[in-house]
Amino acid sequence: MSDTNLDKKNVDQVNIEAIHDKDLRIVLGSLGLSESIDNGTLLCKFCSRPIKWDNIGAIFLKKGNVTICCNMVECLNNLKSMG
Repeated sequence: MSDTNLDKKNVDQVNIEAIHDKDLRIVLGSLGLSESIDNGTLLCKFCSRPIKWDNIGAIFLKKGNVTICCNMVECLNNLKSMG
């Protein structure tokens, strides 16, 4: 995954079912999200808890935007119910 060039234009064409921890920073960095995670300003889509490197539950597209939810069961169930 480290060799994959992702940009905001083609992110909707990439289907990632799982990613290694070491590559997660690279992928989120290429999407411009690493700094927001580092400084605690990126919030879970469902519960608004700050997203940290150790509580990322899912990364998904919502209306063309990369969105993240935390790893709380309730939030993952909300994501699942979105279909």
